Amino acid sequence: MKEDISEEIFRRRIKRLKLLDPFLLFSFCFCSLLLIPFLFMDGMFMDGEIYACVGRNLADGNGTFWQPTFSSTYMTSYHEQPPLIFGIEAIFFKIFGGSFFTERIICLFLAIVAGYPIFRFWKIIFPDNNSFQKIAWLPILFFLITPLTFWSFQNNVAECYMVVFVLLSVYFQLKAWYSKSYFIIYCFFGGLALAASSMCKGVQGLFPIVLPTIWWIVLRDQKFTKAILQTVIIISVPIIFYGLLFLNDNIFASFKQYYHDRIEATFNIASTATTQSHFSLLWRLPMELILPILLAFLCFIKSKNSESRNKKLILSFFLLGLSGILPLMVTLEQRRFYLLTGLPFITTALAILAAPYALSLSGKLLQSVRTISILKMISLVLISITLISTIALAGKPKRDRNMLQDVQMIGKKCGEKAIISVPYEVFSIWSFQVYLNRYFKIALSVNEENKYYISKKTSPKIPEGYLPVALNTMEFNLFEKMKK
Repeated sequence: MKEDISEEIFRRRIKRLKLLDPFLLFSFCFCSLLLIPFLFMDGMFMDGEIYACVGRNLADGNGTFWQPTFSSTYMTSYHEQPPLIFGIEAIFFKIFGGSFFTERIICLFLAIVAGYPIFRFWKIIFPDNNSFQKIAWLPILFFLITPLTFWSFQNNVAECYMVVFVLLSVYFQLKAWYSKSYFIIYCFFGGLALAASSMCKGVQGLFPIVLPTIWWIVLRDQKFTKAILQTVIIISVPIIFYGLLFLNDNIFASFKQYYHDRIEATFNIASTATTQSHFSLLWRLPMELILPILLAFLCFIKSKNSESRNKKLILSFFLLGLSGILPLMVTLEQRRFYLLTGLPFITTALAILAAPYALSLSGKLLQSVRTISILKMISLVLISITLISTIALAGKPKRDRNMLQDVQMIGKKCGEKAIISVPYEVFSIWSFQVYLNRYFKIALSVNEENKYYISKKTSPKIPEGYLPVALNTMEFNLFEKMKK
């Protein structure tokens, strides 16, 4: 009788401890530690700061959705990216104001939203495998522990926005592929997400359209006619979407300018090249994935158990990820964060490879009350470290320390919305120009004579008609025009 009571107590304790999956909790806390503390530090990759400037300007009424602007003296009509990124940022700036924390809140929001479709389509591809569904945290963990992933979400790059819509499109396409009802509705939303993806970064955002083709070729679990029908419906949505937009002359002019400023420049201006090899991103991919590759390989060696369908799913997701990467090789402008939009599908493939052993290991560990308690205690420690370090580091520079210090001193002296004269050598220090714009809405001008003038510390020449301003700057000198 006592043994029965003890066993019942044990079962209740296990059930109570399992109310929140310890591995899901651990994954969340560990990924938070990787992402959040450095996210809320000052300093950001230049592209991300530019997008924040343009989004903030849009929120303030400077520029329009189809004609966004960077500053009053440079890129007054900004068309380096399609405008949806700036529209999303403007909404957040309207809600949270112009604080430097706003774009970081956006990045955190995007990272959270990106995890949800991965969680959901894991459950879609294993509808009859309740055991695999229990480890839906695994593909999210593999995606977020990749250094490129948390670096990208810490720096507000355009791919963070595009990957969210790409993942949503794949989610709706998988729902359409496997569901017997609401097929057209799922296809419609899958196509709409594709259109939104392309509105963030251009034509490369359309790559998930190949999903039905890949799934039919590799898995053959649906009829060929369904693959064709799904492809036609999904691609029709962005075609109709853009067809309607282009009826408006202003919108058409906006995209025409984007084509000229971005697409033509990428192919025709040599200075945009970042590598000498078209295969640069392909060589870079394994290095970015080294951690999930090692984990998946170790799990595979331990389990040596992979069903035929799982192998096909691994291949399908791997090909889907490559379809988002290979087209980028047509140009020599190849940056590591361009890989982000294909990354979640390759990490999902690796998670499927690791799943049998991960499931076996987690199942064994969850049989012990002590192990569950330890996992939850570790999670509590991780989230505590995340909160403490975030508070301690918030607002402190993680890059460009001296430059940011100078920007604060110069900005406070000159005031918001000032136009400052500079030589071209200062104007072309893009990070400096962007920081001044982001924090003080200050614009730089090469050809105009203004109240203030900035030069580099290394330049001994004092501009004619100006006097030095006594500031303890590190990299730049500030001068004020002499009063007549």
